[in-house]
Amino acid sequence: MSALEGCITEAEFVDVSLYITKLQFARKKLFNIQQSLQTVSERLSRMNKAAATKYPEIQKLQLLQKKKIQDQQLQQQAAAQQTQQQPAPAQQAEEQASAEQQPPKNQEETTQQEGEAAPAAQENNEASS
Repeated sequence: MSALEGCITEAEFVDVSLYITKLQFARKKLFNIQQSLQTVSERLSRMNKAAATKYPEIQKLQLLQKKKIQDQQLQQQAAAQQTQQQPAPAQQAEEQASAEQQPPKNQEETTQQEGEAAPAAQENNEASS
């Protein structure tokens, strides 16, 4: 007996007719829904055309709405780009807090401290070598 024949004799067959009828029923439902949606879409299109010819202001309003939507999308894109470029708010708050804690130094104090720091650094280098 070959391996294929062994699989066929051992296999349990499932009755798929129930599943097939359910799929066919679902397919019919989807087809009916598709036709209904298409009919509604055609009616709505005809109504929009009739309203546009009867009331030309509607076209102006539609154009204004499209422009408004485009402006909003551009603003959202610009805001998204700014948030990507800026550091996180927590980092900004930390930077501001550290800047507030350290008082600004005048130039004389910074030059004196730099002058004192240079010999101290040289002494540390000599001591370590």
